[in-house]
Amino acid sequence: MKRLFILLFIVLACVVPGHSRTVKGDVNADGNVSSADVTVLYNYLLNNETSGMQNGDVDGDGYITSGDVTFVYNILLGIEPAEEEHEYVDMGLPSGTLWATTNVGADKPEDYGDYFAWGETTPKDVYDWNTYQWCNGTYNTITKYCANSSHGYNGFVDYMAELYPEDDAATANWGAEWCMPSKEQIQELQANCTWEWTQRNNVDGYLVTSNLNGATLFFPAAGYYKNSPTAVGTRGYYWSRTHYGKTSYLAYNLLFSTTNVGCGTDGRNFGRSVRPVRVQEKEHEYVDLGLPSGTLWSKTNVGAENPEDYGDYFAWGETTPKENYSWSTYQWCNGSYGQMTKYCTQSSYGNNGFTDNKTELDPEDDAATANWGEEWCMPSNDQVQELMNNCTTMWMTRNGVYGRLFTSNINGETLFIPASGFRDGRSLDNVGSSGSIWSRTLDVYIPDYAYYLSFGSEEVIWYGFDRSRGRNVRPVRVLPDHEYVNLMLPSGTLWATMNIGATSPEDYGNYFAWGETRPKYTYNEDDYEWYEPIEFASYYLYMITKYCTNSDYGYDGFVDNKTELDAEDDAATSYWGPEWRMPSNDQFQELIDNCATEWTTRNGVNGRLFTSNINGATLFLPAAGYRWGGGYHNTGSYGKYWSRTLSVDYTYSAGYLFFDSGSVKCDGHARYHGHSVRAVYVPQN
Repeated sequence: MKRLFILLFIVLACVVPGHSRTVKGDVNADGNVSSADVTVLYNYLLNNETSGMQNGDVDGDGYITSGDVTFVYNILLGIEPAEEEHEYVDMGLPSGTLWATTNVGADKPEDYGDYFAWGETTPKDVYDWNTYQWCNGTYNTITKYCANSSHGYNGFVDYMAELYPEDDAATANWGAEWCMPSKEQIQELQANCTWEWTQRNNVDGYLVTSNLNGATLFFPAAGYYKNSPTAVGTRGYYWSRTHYGKTSYLAYNLLFSTTNVGCGTDGRNFGRSVRPVRVQEKEHEYVDLGLPSGTLWSKTNVGAENPEDYGDYFAWGETTPKENYSWSTYQWCNGSYGQMTKYCTQSSYGNNGFTDNKTELDPEDDAATANWGEEWCMPSNDQVQELMNNCTTMWMTRNGVYGRLFTSNINGETLFIPASGFRDGRSLDNVGSSGSIWSRTLDVYIPDYAYYLSFGSEEVIWYGFDRSRGRNVRPVRVLPDHEYVNLMLPSGTLWATMNIGATSPEDYGNYFAWGETRPKYTYNEDDYEWYEPIEFASYYLYMITKYCTNSDYGYDGFVDNKTELDAEDDAATSYWGPEWRMPSNDQFQELIDNCATEWTTRNGVNGRLFTSNINGATLFLPAAGYRWGGGYHNTGSYGKYWSRTLSVDYTYSAGYLFFDSGSVKCDGHARYHGHSVRAVYVPQN
């Protein structure tokens, strides 16, 4: 016991410094992780004392429990890292790039921070070719990131133009959401900002002011490092993640003096500063070619910024790019062709006779889904053939890039796919002369192969070949197959034309308790999923176990502060898929505010007709009444439609749309009652 007390004393005496940023485990927001944070948590858990509590949910599970105390102890013991959240500035740049306010290794904008050789992730004492990680001692013996055999060790080339995440000092030190800027991102910052040589807190450097939104950044003149810091206070050198093509021992960097700012090149062996960037998540654009299946084709390849960019290359069924595309590195074989370990329909091609008869990629192995999200996937064979059958194609150049333009025979819309070649082993072949994009479909007759769209200057064909090769991925998506009406609402919300469970707009459909995803026989408090009964002398009190913002109503004081349904508890999502949701309170109010409504009868069914004030489109909601106990109530007289939004003031209730023959309004109602659900969909484009 004495030994345990000594250990706890040592732990509580520790302080993990956090400087001025948000630090995981810093419960009281004083910039450090220390015994004071443990004390605040104990006071809350023992006495419900909230004084000093700024961020008690340390482990991120949605609750403040003894687990958070354990998490802070682990940080103090060095078991869990006290992760910092690095600040950034939105300069309003067209690409959406966000620039960090500090260099890697710095605590504030004026600090110089650490120095790195290009492609190395830790600082060191000497920066020259003898100590450089990616060469064999000289500038012309490069061993990684080389496009010129005369600069590669024993003629080595891999044609990799940008740093991989594991070699990016920003990613390695700050996490996956950060990276070193590309050459283009540096040029974009230079072109869209005013650069002024100045001093900040006695440190010389450039104040960078956005010409788009007035936001500012400061870059200290940190100089560079060879055997010691050089040109400090007069020059700045900041690495990009882009190397200089065929002069493979050089890489691009932001460089400045007291009078000039530019994007130039320098030897990769030098120690330079790193200023990380991240990019705001943006929705991927698509083109609707009017295809019979409703398939929408993305305008860009995975990993590309614009339609002309080649993007990343993937082996079939792998979701990240790599250096070497061969059977020895392929994920779904045992080291060579004819030894498949997944996606195999012929035992003669499977490892030890393996077959699984999978003919299309699972979502977790689909590079489009893995990189862009569940609404995207690689095209199927049928979708590739549909594209070919319904479009006229032309070999052309766009912005200096060769490729194929597909023009829809149905609506005239176009899709450009660049001739980006393919990767075989460590080589990049046929760039500018051919292009290929994977389908998600296996060649069932030769399971070593998968199908892809292949094209050159003369032809476009559908073909099956070696799964281990690196090809591009052009994602597709299909709009929901349930009918909707576009009322041209400001939010872009599209409303389904019928209720969940209905077969026509006039059908009542199914009834759901709020937060439940299946209809049932009775709708009472004692069979509601998110209530827990507590027995008293003569009655039961029902306490809430999910979606609760007030501990007075929560079981054993439970709160989770969830104010909208999780997708797994949303009846619209459960029935129709992830594109669909129950409407929010705001979406109901938007419907009311932007439509004229009238009580009417359609095909003998009473209800409300909503007519858009913007484009005249209409939406009919039947007066389906509601369910309580085992019965149906007020059918033909009332309409009650759940929103996905909790009534925060009284968490036994949830928001809903109510209407009858005389009124329409948003209100709240007991969560265990059975109401109708009308789904909504918001296009992410």
